[in-house]
Amino acid sequence: MHIALLAVENCLHSCVTGLRDMFLVAAARGDGAGGTYPFTVSIRTRDGQPVRAFGNIPLIPDGALAAPHLDRPDVLILPAVLDDLASLCADAPLLEDIQRLHAGGTLTASVCAGSCLLAAAGILDGREATTHWNLADEFSRRFPQVKLRPERMLVDGGDFICAGGVTAYLDLALYLIRRFRSAEEAGALARLMLIDPHRERQTPYSMGGFRKNHGDGAILAVQDWLEQHYAEPCPVSALADRANMGERTFLRRFRAATGETSVAYLQRLRMDAARRLLETTALGVEEITAAVGYQDAASFRKLFRSLTGMSPAAYRDRFSLRSPVAPAAGRRAAR
Repeated sequence: MHIALLAVENCLHSCVTGLRDMFLVAAARGDGAGGTYPFTVSIRTRDGQPVRAFGNIPLIPDGALAAPHLDRPDVLILPAVLDDLASLCADAPLLEDIQRLHAGGTLTASVCAGSCLLAAAGILDGREATTHWNLADEFSRRFPQVKLRPERMLVDGGDFICAGGVTAYLDLALYLIRRFRSAEEAGALARLMLIDPHRERQTPYSMGGFRKNHGDGAILAVQDWLEQHYAEPCPVSALADRANMGERTFLRRFRAATGETSVAYLQRLRMDAARRLLETTALGVEEITAAVGYQDAASFRKLFRSLTGMSPAAYRDRFSLRSPVAPAAGRRAAR
């Protein structure tokens, strides 16, 4: 099996080389066990020429994406990109190469914004996919024909795989090893590389992302007010009065502007505030419940889990910004 890693201008160097390292380490482990590992890895660009990754870091490819002297890839992985996605998705020769390889049986995968290339090539039409949670609104506007699932870390469509955020390339590598080799080999690699092999959702990582570039000044004023007063009672009637609208008009315009109801919007504001408190303070769940505008801690826990996929305690254990490292015995205090 041959895995090709596409490199494009302003892609993340670590995404391309990190994937290569994951597969090469897995291959070395397979060889060390006395067997041969059934894949090879190459880095490709559209025309075989070097590109500049994000940070102006040069990436030297092994050849062109469709180079006849290189193995036809069984798997093609499209990288995370920090660039103008519009120009990248308008690269007709690149899209044609991706389409041709996919039509010929190449499993086509993406990491982060690489899913935009999959969508622009028409591979995701009418199908479920994921991308970085912070790209969800832009992706949905650009590719409304795709059934976007931004809460998912991975979506396997059979002939394509999408991985969510930037470091989801680690999840993708483990998943491919599990799919084409075994769960045991994927688990062994995860332990060796100190990778959590059980990340299924992006929701614990998402924060903010509230749509504000909609041009509706009255709704924007309500959004700004909610950001400062989310812990207070916020009935729809009061929000409509603040926008100087009737309730039905307010609900319609709020959804049209933000993409969600005012109730869901307020819940997300409160959950973001709760997550910041879990990350940065030692407050108990009951105290945080009250601080963000809820009355019942049990209901808060249930809502928190439904929106993040984790309990408040589990979230704090994973994401606390308070130092988890105990000082070494005998360490001198900083001066």
